[in-house]
Amino acid sequence: MSSPQTFAETTEHLEMLRVEDPKFSGQPHFLLVHTRVNGSRYEGEERTWWQGKFALRVEYFFGPLQEKIGELVASMGGEAHWNDTVRLSNGEVMIRIEALRSVGLGSFLFNRVVRWAKHLNPDSTVIPLFLSAVDGTNPTNRARRNRLYRRFGLRLNFKEEDEIHGHSASDMKVSELVEWPQTNWPHVHASRWNIGWREFSSQYKESRRELRRVRRLARVFRVRVERFEERIRIVTSYLRLVVSWPLAAIAGVLGFVLGSQRVPDWLLTLWHRLG
Repeated sequence: MSSPQTFAETTEHLEMLRVEDPKFSGQPHFLLVHTRVNGSRYEGEERTWWQGKFALRVEYFFGPLQEKIGELVASMGGEAHWNDTVRLSNGEVMIRIEALRSVGLGSFLFNRVVRWAKHLNPDSTVIPLFLSAVDGTNPTNRARRNRLYRRFGLRLNFKEEDEIHGHSASDMKVSELVEWPQTNWPHVHASRWNIGWREFSSQYKESRRELRRVRRLARVFRVRVERFEERIRIVTSYLRLVVSWPLAAIAGVLGFVLGSQRVPDWLLTLWHRLG
């Protein structure tokens, strides 16, 4: 009979996510994902115990949200303990960039956490997730949050009927969690770093070509505007000239009349109207 053994391991890998967003047609978001798994496995004669952590860090790499490049999009994770308990959160389960909250990215990433947990002891207890009242104040955010957790099999208990503040059931087992296949997110494409880099390079070149085209159009429009303004100046000068000649003639006549004893009534009337 073999003696119990303890194994420790750490794995890390990078991948690229290409997220198609209907709000930006033809301009996908490229996200850099860093996944780190470390822990220990103790194999006894009758069963196996796990202890370790799962960490998922996502950054905005390139896309239509140029001002967000380099920013943290999400940081999710989980933790397994020797006492057969599993936590499905590292303190936050959210997408930090608001423009990316409506494309299914949060559920896609949380599915990774659930997938990791499903490889542990199925009889492990899931530590309750607390649902903050702060997250539930906004009706849209509250509905999105509750729908996310229920989608993965978590049973939720609330203190109010409007489901603002509560927690997941304390007697849930890992075996009750629901893991979904990648096909549930057809608009999110995950690939290894090198393959994702090629896709990003292709999109970047296309963006550069589009930028050059826009700049050429800007130059053409600038020339057209300058020509139009020049024509306006010519027309304005001509109108000033046309108007100034009659006024000069009237001024000459008026000067001649003023040299006489009496100014005709019709000329005074015309002068007041012009004034």
